[in-house]
Amino acid sequence: MIPWDKIFETKIPLIDNQHKRFLLKANLFYVKCKVNTSFQECEEDLSYLEKLLLSHFSEEEALQKELEYPQFHHHQASHDRLRSITREVGSHLRASSFSNESLQEFYHCVETFVKDHLVYDDMKFARYYQEKTKIGSS
Repeated sequence: MIPWDKIFETKIPLIDNQHKRFLLKANLFYVKCKVNTSFQECEEDLSYLEKLLLSHFSEEEALQKELEYPQFHHHQASHDRLRSITREVGSHLRASSFSNESLQEFYHCVETFVKDHLVYDDMKFARYYQEKTKIGSS
């Protein structure tokens, strides 16, 4: 499981709340499906997670456009890759009936999302956001 950590905080309430919610739901999904939850329940939880993540990407991109983030296209390309990975992993989870192997793949993808995207890409945007909106400057 990947617990929320202060190093993930962007200081952008909307983004932080979405990240926290995603991690909480992803952790719950992983644990529930590992203990032989029904296919239907795993499917419902996975669909919810996919919608949550895709909605987050859209809202984050809208905020970046609004603030004229100069790295918007790079960030959007990162989201596009993550959208594709989300579809692939979701398909594999479903096709394998949420096997342990596919759940490990899912867990690895969540780790990658946190370490590569959230900690790197989102923090770059967070610095821009704070500068642009004067949050955190004393």
